[in-house]
Amino acid sequence: RLGTGKGAIHPTGSNFRREARWDAVRRMRAMVDQGTYDEPRWLKWAERSPPLELGELVVNAKKVKNPYPKLIDFLLKKYPELRFHDMYVEGNDWSQGNDMYLDTHPAMQFVARQLQHMNQGKTKREAFKLTE
Repeated sequence: RLGTGKGAIHPTGSNFRREARWDAVRRMRAMVDQGTYDEPRWLKWAERSPPLELGELVVNAKKVKNPYPKLIDFLLKKYPELRFHDMYVEGNDWSQGNDMYLDTHPAMQFVARQLQHMNQGKTKREAFKLTE
């Protein structure tokens, strides 16, 4: 329990923990009770409605799965000449970090049609054959 006057208390840690402790309201209340700090104006407000603890906050976004890159890679392995279709048009450069051609590119139209078949319940291979 904090507030018993045992050694130094730092706002984000203590002498006996390796990780930071971010419960600022409880830590500040302990330091005010020890006489280390004068009571700040925000302390009563925060005790009435405490802030969201960072441990409960989900900071990592869910991973978005984009089916296009894998389907286009498979398509370009089978038909490598599609890579050079409209290659001088701005936006049709398949490069690292740029995982889309323009919507008018034949590869994108092929993969879009393949995804339509896959959404209707077909497997990847069946959809590829139907789209060919």
